Amino acid sequence: MHLDLIRKARQAFPRSKTGNGATNLQNGVIHIDLDRTWLLEKLAVVVTVTQGFTGAPTSSDVRRFFSQMQILVDQGNGMKANFAAAYDLFRLLKPQAPAPVVVLGAASSATFTFEINFAQLLAIGSLSTALLSGRYATLALELTVAPDANNGFIGGTVPQVAQYSVECMPFEMRDQTPASRGDQGSGWGVAERVLKQQANLPITQNGGEFDIILSSGGKTRFVVMHCFDAATYGNLTDAIINNGARLSMELDGFKHYENTLLSAVKLVNIQDRGAMPATGVVLMDFGDDPKQWADMRRAKDIKFHLSVPASANLPASGRIEICQDYTVGLERLRGALAA
Repeated sequence: MHLDLIRKARQAFPRSKTGNGATNLQNGVIHIDLDRTWLLEKLAVVVTVTQGFTGAPTSSDVRRFFSQMQILVDQGNGMKANFAAAYDLFRLLKPQAPAPVVVLGAASSATFTFEINFAQLLAIGSLSTALLSGRYATLALELTVAPDANNGFIGGTVPQVAQYSVECMPFEMRDQTPASRGDQGSGWGVAERVLKQQANLPITQNGGEFDIILSSGGKTRFVVMHCFDAATYGNLTDAIINNGARLSMELDGFKHYENTLLSAVKLVNIQDRGAMPATGVVLMDFGDDPKQWADMRRAKDIKFHLSVPASANLPASGRIEICQDYTVGLERLRGALAA
């Protein structure tokens, strides 16, 4: 039986936090402690940002309001990724999600939502990766706020201190506990989804050759690359993707990608996933069936290489951020899902 057909009632209990922009906010981080009792499916996060300017912004990008998203745990893998990757993976798997509401002007405001999913969206047996939060002594969401002059309001002059309000709603199955015989029999919570930033590659007009280390011990669903036109913060750009950059990925001699153009990978992304990914984003997509995900559980030789040829069309000082979305512990499941 499909595990998601027998899920029980869930409840959401909001937790809120407010703060100023990164110039005034302590350590530039919004920290929200989470409940540690029940089976945690996802966090739904609602963000409101307001900021004044002398000259009004000309555009906006909600992925720039935070530089990093982290799920803090005292043991295990948790999640730690650049916010653009976390947000885009949510949009990728929920294309029906509403577009951000943004008002640009001398007093600008933005309200947007995103989700942090522990259960692997669209995947067979997704609740196998729901989080048994009771196993942790520490569990918290942290969002690192971008500087006031480099956040999601773009093009404004003389920015004032931005004001942030974050409401986090954990969706929990409160009749499912770690000790429940039903959980153990169903396989809920026995595996763990991990989102991890693996590289921040400096890109100049000289190009470069890069070997990236990926995490082993699990099955990889996505590797997502975000290409920026600046060494820090900045805008997403297709200049790196469209300049002949190529990738290769090999696991114990099996070649998943061999000297493949990033631009070609992006075209396949659009065919498979619609309008997402957007500008500056490339996705190594291993599908929604866990049996097809790149199996790195027992891999002894993982090779991931990125080649960027020199060109005057490249940013003078850009970067590529690379995140890996993988799951550990699937072998604890019985039957086809463990394959």
